[in-house]
Amino acid sequence: AHGRAVGPGPRDLADEARNAYSIILIGPDSRNNTLRSNTSNGNQDGISLGCSGGPAGCNFVSPEVGGALLNVLIGNTANNNKRFGIDLSDNTAQNRVETNVASGNGVFDGHDDQGQFPCGTNVWLGNTFGTVNQPCVH
Repeated sequence: AHGRAVGPGPRDLADEARNAYSIILIGPDSRNNTLRSNTSNGNQDGISLGCSGGPAGCNFVSPEVGGALLNVLIGNTANNNKRFGIDLSDNTAQNRVETNVASGNGVFDGHDDQGQFPCGTNVWLGNTFGTVNQPCVH
């Protein structure tokens, strides 16, 4: 998959992740980025903000490295990934996810892991998803 990240702070972890993640923003420097018009198909996860360790998560990062804040995902496509099309972990906040398309992903096309409050301070608007984990993901 090919992607373009615009803004300060994205990290390219493709080697460490063994190409499992097409686009991932993690850590304290992952803020105020714009991810626009990327395509991420056929990976473990398409586009991920934040990261939680563990066997099903970003287990190449130890310990948990923190979330991503104040990012914008707009006009991206994430199809047929093993787990999630677009995934925001529980340690993300104030991200805007708008007019993206995701379908055919193994677990959810749109996934926001904020459990305490629906989507926390993340905002999802005008996306086209087949499956989501919360009603606030739309």
